[in-house]
Amino acid sequence: MKDLKCLFAAFIILCLFAACASDGMSGWKETDLMSHGLPVKIKAPEDITVEKSLFSGSEEYQLSGTDGYGMNVLVADATSPNVSVIKTELKELVQNGKYFSDFIESPENGFIYKISIDSTHAVYGFRKIKIQGEKQIVFQNQYMSKLSEEKARQLFNSIPD
Repeated sequence: MKDLKCLFAAFIILCLFAACASDGMSGWKETDLMSHGLPVKIKAPEDITVEKSLFSGSEEYQLSGTDGYGMNVLVADATSPNVSVIKTELKELVQNGKYFSDFIESPENGFIYKISIDSTHAVYGFRKIKIQGEKQIVFQNQYMSKLSEEKARQLFNSIPD
């Protein structure tokens, strides 16, 4: 009987840990960006602001919100109908950066990477790719952001596959 009580207590504790586990997106909601001309949905804080810029045939959306939330979304004519080709191009660009250190994660439609300024300072970034029709949509960290690995993963995972 004592073993059964211990097992039950362990089960309850496990359930509590699972319920309390957070992906860092608590308070974020599914946000449809179509009202800004961007045909995608992401998870984001309720108060995000979206600014759109046009650059020689491409569009850039800057998403900003509370708690350091920030993401850029680039929309341009697709350089290939194949996501893996675009991913390879983007990885080469990132890898050629002065302080590039390593790719941390690399699923089919994007990657998370590490930049090491020196042995004590590392920041992280990401790229996630979607193709819609003739357009490629690339989600990425904001320029000059100083994301932790956890925050980079959180933003990366806020974009549905």
